[in-house]
Amino acid sequence: MGIDALVYLLLCLPLVGGLINGIFGKHLSKSVSGAIGTGAILLSFLTVLVLFNKIQKPTEIPLFHLLDLPSFKIDVSFLVDQLSVWMALIITGSCIVTGKQIGRAHV
Repeated sequence: MGIDALVYLLLCLPLVGGLINGIFGKHLSKSVSGAIGTGAILLSFLTVLVLFNKIQKPTEIPLFHLLDLPSFKIDVSFLVDQLSVWMALIITGSCIVTGKQIGRAHV
């Protein structure tokens, strides 16, 4: 799996988890809803681990063209480098703490 696909997957996993919880959250139990949210972030963490091992140099990943005129062009893209992957690893790594707290919470 290429770096482009990993970055797209990293963006989509939390979005899909949030959409499932946002749309069906009232019909799901708290433990199922928590498992979906934590699972989405856990899969993101695993994706960042793979990306961490693959990234060697800064890579620009294009998303779309915002404006394309003859003399002016605006492209939207991601710049993925070692520091951004490291920060994503730290942030998504917090899912371990979140998963433990969901198991302990009795509200």
